[in-house]
Amino acid sequence: MMSDDDPELLTLPEYAENAFINRLPPIRSLAEIQRSFNCPPIHTELDRRRGSEARMHACLRLLHYSQPTVQSRDVGLKIDMIMRQGYLGRNPGSSDWLRFAHACAVEEEREAKKDREKVGRRDPSGQGVLEQLSPTRDTSMSFMMVGPPGTGKTHSCATSLSYYPQVIFHTEPVQVAQITWLRIECPPDGSLVSLCRFFFAAVDTALRHAGFESDLQKRYRTKPLAVLLTGMARVANLHAIGLLVIDEVQHVGVNRKDGNSLLNFLVTLRNSIGISMLMIGTMTALPIVQRTFRDARRGDGFGSVVFERMPGAATTPPPGSAIAVADDERGAPAPIYGPAFEGFVKRMWRWQYTNTPTELSVGVLNALYSETQGITDLVVKLFILCQMRLMMITSARPDTQEIITAALIHEVAASSFNAVRPFIDALRNNDAKALAKFEDLMGSGDWFMKQVEGLGFAEQEPLHDVEHGAVHLPPMITEDGIDVTVVDQLLEGLGIAVKEREMIVARHRRLIESGDLAGLVSAVQKDRSALSATDRLRKDKPKEKPPTDEDDLRSRLKGVKDTSAIAGTITAVSLEESLE
Repeated sequence: MMSDDDPELLTLPEYAENAFINRLPPIRSLAEIQRSFNCPPIHTELDRRRGSEARMHACLRLLHYSQPTVQSRDVGLKIDMIMRQGYLGRNPGSSDWLRFAHACAVEEEREAKKDREKVGRRDPSGQGVLEQLSPTRDTSMSFMMVGPPGTGKTHSCATSLSYYPQVIFHTEPVQVAQITWLRIECPPDGSLVSLCRFFFAAVDTALRHAGFESDLQKRYRTKPLAVLLTGMARVANLHAIGLLVIDEVQHVGVNRKDGNSLLNFLVTLRNSIGISMLMIGTMTALPIVQRTFRDARRGDGFGSVVFERMPGAATTPPPGSAIAVADDERGAPAPIYGPAFEGFVKRMWRWQYTNTPTELSVGVLNALYSETQGITDLVVKLFILCQMRLMMITSARPDTQEIITAALIHEVAASSFNAVRPFIDALRNNDAKALAKFEDLMGSGDWFMKQVEGLGFAEQEPLHDVEHGAVHLPPMITEDGIDVTVVDQLLEGLGIAVKEREMIVARHRRLIESGDLAGLVSAVQKDRSALSATDRLRKDKPKEKPPTDEDDLRSRLKGVKDTSAIAGTITAVSLEESLE
């Protein structure tokens, strides 16, 4: 009788016969997947006795903190399933895979030849370029991860993928560097050209980290779109990419025309190569992606994993759900949070680096929920900033007890959460229209890193609160309107170049001076869409360097002043190259 850990019981017969699958790590149990998401920070009692400055650094350990959730477990399980299933139709021991690899190479050369001969030039679509390709057996699958920013989508994906070596080198039955997974971000402008370049850059990075030489990005840098698309299909098949992860897929909505072309190409790529896909995005991307994949009669494949913020309390709180510890100032108010939030904070609360442990109370829980609205990422970051605020006070007054109170939480949030305040307010008011506007602002993590880099304080002499000595950061909105520096930082986080940022600030000076934050965000979104439509969203392009190679045609023409002599010079250069 076989034991549960017998090798034959850890895999399936159809998996064992495929080299791309049987070289993957073994299938994990649900308990093993769940444990992989448990990442507690380093914490000892010795940490409490360290100086304030050292403990501030220790607080940053919480940036890597995570707890297992049902959603993260489902992501780990589904990634393993669709990766292995996608390989069933691509067996390196089968002649079909080799023939298909040759067909991909032929298709790329055909498009390159068309471009060289200027035959049939067009603005290609994914379907048109890859219509000649069709795998012998398509077993690919897909699913999507959606949810508000800060709910753990990207972290869950990254943790799940870390279980697999990204590159596996095979010598039998063929020599090939198998890439088990590849993650790229959807281009901010939703263009196919940018997607292809992101893809080649990611392949180069993966192969180089594994010790292989790869220069695909340089090779395809000047190629036309048709060659980029067929080249992407060839490389994806040649390196047997098991799972293609497309993050920030909500960017397809910025430029609807290019975005639809991008999604249609991804559907065609999956159909043509048989590669499994995982798409990650905010809720605004869900209807667009579902519609595109449904039109292709593929649905969203393996369903969607929805990451939601931790809900608030029900109308009547369940008995015993709140922690029965009275708040120091206001007694024991009715909890505004739900059981999931309470459980998350209780498990996190032990990781305090303050000199005095704070007992968790209903008032503190209410304050945390009010200021974060159950967004996991914000809960952890507010917990970090509150501790750091207390440590800054202790560095000036060593005898101070570092106690986290509800008042401190509200004050730190008021000074440090300015950039995400509109998003939190929209969540609190259940304003779906406003949430769609503020998602991208929330998705940029720059605001938090700026707080940490400055330890949450302005460079000027800090002002101390009368009540408990906390330090204030000058607010985003003052009597003079919205702080222009903060506006510029937000625009920079959205990828808008310097000149365009200056134009936007000048154009909306009235909204800035009047403090109309909601109006400003709405105006910026419209400007951003306009910039994307004219392909000006990306950063300022570097100036072209003058040619240094003597064989460069520009060098040959540098000394030619008479325009009538240019044609002769070019002919001479071409003749010289052909003789060589």
